[in-house]
Amino acid sequence: MSKKLKRTPSKQGNYFCMGIIILLLSSLLGIFIFQIKNIKKLLKKKETRNAALLKEVQKVNMANEATRNFLSLTSHDIRTPINGIMGMTEIAVKNLNNTDKVLGCLKKINDSSNHLLSLINNILDMEKIESGKITLKQNPFDIEELIHNCITIVGGQSIQKNITIIKKTGYLPHPRLMGDELHLRQILINILGNAVKFTPEHGTVTLKVYEENCSGRKALLRFEIEDTGIGIRKEFLEKIFEPFAQDVHNQEGTGLGMAITKQFVDLMGGTIQIKSKLGKGSLFTVTIPFEITHAVIEKAEKISEPDLSGMKILLVEDNDLNLEITQELLTERGIFVTTAKNGKEAADIFIRSKEGEIDLILMDIIMPIMDGLEAARSIRSSNHPMASKIPIIAMTGNAFSEDAEKSKKAGMNAHLIKPIETEKLIETLAQFWFA
Repeated sequence: MSKKLKRTPSKQGNYFCMGIIILLLSSLLGIFIFQIKNIKKLLKKKETRNAALLKEVQKVNMANEATRNFLSLTSHDIRTPINGIMGMTEIAVKNLNNTDKVLGCLKKINDSSNHLLSLINNILDMEKIESGKITLKQNPFDIEELIHNCITIVGGQSIQKNITIIKKTGYLPHPRLMGDELHLRQILINILGNAVKFTPEHGTVTLKVYEENCSGRKALLRFEIEDTGIGIRKEFLEKIFEPFAQDVHNQEGTGLGMAITKQFVDLMGGTIQIKSKLGKGSLFTVTIPFEITHAVIEKAEKISEPDLSGMKILLVEDNDLNLEITQELLTERGIFVTTAKNGKEAADIFIRSKEGEIDLILMDIIMPIMDGLEAARSIRSSNHPMASKIPIIAMTGNAFSEDAEKSKKAGMNAHLIKPIETEKLIETLAQFWFA
């Protein structure tokens, strides 16, 4: 009788099975670790994306808050001079028989109007700086004459507050310089104006100017404006050059004046520093390099106004008051004026006109029915014999650089910004009348 043999697994078989199991476990562990890494990566990406989204939300919220603050402050600042204009107008109307009273009111209306315009110009200057549209001009000027003019401009404000402005011109061996006189004047007037504004009655503002050093044809000028005013708080001093920055204890102006001043100083390759003590006053120190020149500085002479009598203008303006003012300025110079209240009416008048009946078109931009840009395009595309030749001048409150570019693309020849300066208007008209 045969015996059944029992088969026992060999050691090699056991090792083989264990190897397979280990391999499977290793693979599963690898897959598990790989998945964990992927999950961590996904979580990190999600966290990064969430952080970026949160940052963007914070930026939007900050921008919205800055916009609200700016609009609030600007609204307050613009309403202040407007209130002065309206109030003085009402007083003048009630005192028509009192010439001195009316003249006093008119002067205050003029001062308030200039202040209102300066607020708007500050906003426009900041836009030009940020868009890189400001370029420095290099013209010869006399530094002593410039200083005198700056003090004269701020003088009216200082007289009203009984503030004494002291001028100290030190060592100035090279008074004739080459540089951007306009922006230097704006820098000094901004600082001097602030010094007078924040100095109590019977205080003093001192302007010192001297040549700090000279190297070759370059002279480094130092301007020091010191006042006996209220001073600047330390926490505000750290952000005084930021756009729209305002001291919560002295909220006057748009908060752009010092930001613009700093930008101009930087553009001119200079420096500006401030030292201040509360209740004691402030000291602004500005240093700017200029090229020395011996060029003869031409004095601006009063040129007689060009004769525009006989000129025929189509005036397009939807605002009755603006229409009346501009029409009066033109007719008193012998100019024949035809008026239109919107772009469509203007285009129709021109297209129906005979050659020689209209010499130039003054066109507002924002109007009902058809705006000025569309009207200009309509005129340029018409079959009128003068369609491509008639000068069209934009006369508008749209004051940004892109607005002037839009006017040009619509076929306009020039872009004048309201409020219109009479001298600039006449100069522009003459440019095309005598071309």
